[in-house]
Amino acid sequence: MTISIKNLELWTKIGITPEERSTEQRLLVSVDLKCPEVKAGKTDRIEDTVDYAEVAEIIKGLAKKERKTLEKFVDEILDEILKFKFVESAEVEIKKFALSGAECVSIKNSKFR
Repeated sequence: MTISIKNLELWTKIGITPEERSTEQRLLVSVDLKCPEVKAGKTDRIEDTVDYAEVAEIIKGLAKKERKTLEKFVDEILDEILKFKFVESAEVEIKKFALSGAECVSIKNSKFR
């Protein structure tokens, strides 16, 4: 089973230069959680699945920290997601809207437990 959150909107201070980090920037975060052991389909109990609202809150909490690179942010999100009981692997993509002439810049990575 895959649980997905698509384009979660966040505002955070991120960028290489101090000027770029001086104001919050809009990011869109998407995650795919591979959860082969989820049992909620049979039990209908929240304890038997991944609470995607909790995942979103964790990501929002991570956005409160200032950092220089999207790569670091993706890695931090993956580390937190893989702490969930039923998540075997995860893929995270972050879109940033900072490059003139481009719709966005995105970083995507995945990790396995």
